[in-house]
Amino acid sequence: MGTSGAGGSTGSLPEVGAPTFDAGDLDEASNGGTITFQSIGEAGWYPSRRDPASRQCDAYLSGECCMARHELTTDELTPWNEELILTLRGPVLVKQLVVYQPSGASAEPWQVVSVWDERSASSPQGMAFNGNESAFFSGVVGSECLVDVSSDTPYPCGTGSTPYCVPPASGQRHYGWEGSKLLILLASMPHAGSSGFDHEAHCAEDATGNCDDAP
Repeated sequence: MGTSGAGGSTGSLPEVGAPTFDAGDLDEASNGGTITFQSIGEAGWYPSRRDPASRQCDAYLSGECCMARHELTTDELTPWNEELILTLRGPVLVKQLVVYQPSGASAEPWQVVSVWDERSASSPQGMAFNGNESAFFSGVVGSECLVDVSSDTPYPCGTGSTPYCVPPASGQRHYGWEGSKLLILLASMPHAGSSGFDHEAHCAEDATGNCDDAP
């Protein structure tokens, strides 16, 4: 979103412990690899939604869709240095999700700001979920299902919000993580027809949907 005020919970720092694995959770070890990306980012702009009543529509205007130019003045990892959420697409079984950010203006040390752990699935720390069908995120994302992951800091949708969003009919939207961030996801991606998923978990189970069984 590129909005100030983003980040994790404002309370005490979350804690995370080492994951535990049941029999059959892990496959045989394989040869890993590292990919390093360099020279990422460029100054420029992208369209950002605004309240039509604001008349800040210098990028695009059509009916009720009003977009302003959001300027990027640096080339340091833009636009990924801006506020971001994470979207999970199934089929995915999540065991842990942890977000680290620098503790201050300095690049070090980094600290845990948000945690979700399957062992305490109903009690995320500094993290919120939107899109799952249950009362809380269980770690299961069925085939063609989408779950948005964000910080637990509420985002004020409605008149004058920047970027603009219509108030949700139910629930609450939340800020993402702004600035430097490290998101670590511990998950497996079994096929939709595996025993790890109940039939009801999937949003689609055949090729008639939008690319099934493609996490």
